[in-house]
Amino acid sequence: MLAAWACQQLGYTSNKAMLENLREVEEGFASNGLSHLVATILARGAKRLVPEEDLVRYDANGLVGSTRRMEGGSDDMTTRAKRANLVEFDRIMAQVPDAEHYDRLPEGYQPAR
Repeated sequence: MLAAWACQQLGYTSNKAMLENLREVEEGFASNGLSHLVATILARGAKRLVPEEDLVRYDANGLVGSTRRMEGGSDDMTTRAKRANLVEFDRIMAQVPDAEHYDRLPEGYQPAR
């Protein structure tokens, strides 16, 4: 369900469509500083629901992390948590649609033996 939502946000009708479109995209960054991946997604224009500035910011975070790792630095979960912006996180999460909780097994469920 989350993958379908993410695909929709990036302007794709399915995970398969997204993978087909992005399969041949080169790794790395262009001279303008954008990754080839984000440039390809930005090219989807009006099909894409994620604002350009959010994708560019995401891309910049990836570049900083890659540079830090190449320089022998750390970009582990603790380091990322220290840089987190909770207001921005709440703004993004407010856009995620609510879904039913699947924390209970269906009636009559029997584990495979």
